[in-house]
Amino acid sequence: MKATESTNMPYYDTESYRTYYNNWFKQKNVKLEKFLSPSTKLFDIRRKFILDIVKDAAKKGGMNILDLGCGEETYIENMLKTNNNNFYGVDISDFVIDLHKKAYQDYKNVEFIACPAEQLPFDKEYFDLVICDELVEHVPKAEILLDEIGRVIKKDGILIISTPNRNRISAIFKKLVPKKLLNGLSSNPMNTINPLLQKTHDRIHYHEHEFSLGELTKLLRQKKFVTLNVIKTTMILFPPKLYDKLASNFPVIDQLWRKIDSKTIYSLPSFFKVNMIVVSKRG
Repeated sequence: MKATESTNMPYYDTESYRTYYNNWFKQKNVKLEKFLSPSTKLFDIRRKFILDIVKDAAKKGGMNILDLGCGEETYIENMLKTNNNNFYGVDISDFVIDLHKKAYQDYKNVEFIACPAEQLPFDKEYFDLVICDELVEHVPKAEILLDEIGRVIKKDGILIISTPNRNRISAIFKKLVPKKLLNGLSSNPMNTINPLLQKTHDRIHYHEHEFSLGELTKLLRQKKFVTLNVIKTTMILFPPKLYDKLASNFPVIDQLWRKIDSKTIYSLPSFFKVNMIVVSKRG
């Protein structure tokens, strides 16, 4: 079980971040009963890829698995029936963690903890598998986050990192469009006129730093992680709601797109690749 606290000292205002993300979830009007598992929408290809990787890795059982920065859409619900594994969800938002605690209170092999990702209350080499889905771009210093993951993950443990591709077409678009116009077009709840959220948002950038694939894999090497596999998911070419409706009625569409998507890692220009999933092993 979890034991010692991390020796990392706070290097940023963690309370401001906690307040920011508590407000984020409240502004989104999160209702956990809708988010007990990764999105059921068939166009959410990134999460499907990650879930497949996690399920395959967890088959042997008896593993300690960490969903770091779990937010409201934890992978744990889909893992409960795997072989005698222990699951931990960590997020800086005590608001969303409290929701999870209530939802999973009857499960003895599940625990949720509210704390910064860089200050984990676990012993060294405790985890067999760590999921870091869309988190690394949110922390002020990714290298400190990876140091902490390196502390709590076992030698040869598996780390799955998913993060937006810095060179995706939407990121390029944001650089070209004036900020005022972009805020009007964005569906990000933090862009709504809400003084409480805006005050915090002005101090904390939603994405602190985005990575190219080369930059991320280089950082992983520096932190003694060996890259095993890279998956880049491309954009859906249909409006998401339309795609979801089509794929729900015709599952073969989803199966076909996933095959096409997995084959386009090198064939499409970089700006078509929205997300990167990097699977690595602790050296």
